[in-house]
Amino acid sequence: MKLDGNPWRKSAKVLNNLQELNLLGKIDEIIAAVQRQASSEGFNLANKYQVESAPFCFVNHDEGLTRVYTAYHPFIKNLCHISFSEAE
Repeated sequence: MKLDGNPWRKSAKVLNNLQELNLLGKIDEIIAAVQRQASSEGFNLANKYQVESAPFCFVNHDEGLTRVYTAYHPFIKNLCHISFSEAE
């Protein structure tokens, strides 16, 4: 979130795309990195995983692996793959 409380353009676009594709239900939690709160959960995660720009996504796999996505398209491919395998 920017200092004025609004989401960054890219972050808003990702959220809008996920909503249009009906994929928000596949996401357990959305966490914001709030620019005016350096101690926000989003900033803590970004620091932990050394992510330098938003938006970013984390996928926690059952086997304990956490994958960090800093690009939208690979994240969507992962999310859709999960969706397709559940439908089979």
